[in-house]
Amino acid sequence: MQQTQKQTIEKTLSCLDNKPPLIFWHTDLRQVPENFSFFIGHEFFDVLPVHCFQKHEGKWHEVLVSSMINSNSLCFVRSSTKTPASIAYLPLVPNLSNRNSVEICPDMICITQLLCKRINKTGGSALLIDYGHEGEKGDTFRGFHKHSVCDPLINPGHTDLTCDVDFSILCQAVKNSDAKVKLHGPVTQAYFLINMGLFTRLKVLLSKCESERQKDELFSACEILVTNEQMGSRFKVAAITPQLESDSVGCEQQLPGFTPLSGTPYAQPNSV
Repeated sequence: MQQTQKQTIEKTLSCLDNKPPLIFWHTDLRQVPENFSFFIGHEFFDVLPVHCFQKHEGKWHEVLVSSMINSNSLCFVRSSTKTPASIAYLPLVPNLSNRNSVEICPDMICITQLLCKRINKTGGSALLIDYGHEGEKGDTFRGFHKHSVCDPLINPGHTDLTCDVDFSILCQAVKNSDAKVKLHGPVTQAYFLINMGLFTRLKVLLSKCESERQKDELFSACEILVTNEQMGSRFKVAAITPQLESDSVGCEQQLPGFTPLSGTPYAQPNSV
């Protein structure tokens, strides 16, 4: 996989007449040299392990995996008592009283807080893009096999497992990091792209099209990115930047993509 990534990057840059950069792979953020850096997490958090919890008769129970009686099949069961995970992780969820189920990713919390501390120390920023929600969902853990949704417990080892990112937990992790950073968003992908100038870019590309087919392909690709039926509201975008002195006196940072762009139809975040 690393070799494939390397070849793809080098091929892309060669088309731009740019010299390929040195590429390194790290398995832990703490291994990355502490320099001014830009971090991009695109569909990264959704594949990390989660702990699932359900509220039953007013009490929280962890959802565990067991085997069915007289069968080799796996099934979900609720814990009968508190578990180490429920004791450790449930207090990290904001507004838990309004929810009946929640999925918590400890790795996401740790990585987010490491990012905050790194940005606070060395500068830079982080852009996080993933399909997710802001606490209104809870039961999203699922499997994918041959591009179709399936039972995550069927055919273990041959099924891709995923879970929507709970951005309310990510936001809380930023607050709990005690780092002097600024969180932007989350906003919908549609809001972010449109306020980054997507429509202006589309207009330029359309003017260079040589056929109606090319125009249709551009329109179709744009619709996939920004319509609610496709990726527009399913994906959320958040950014972390160093906190500026102006933030403490009530002057908001105007970060592109998170600030309404003149001429766009969206005046407020999450209005898409």
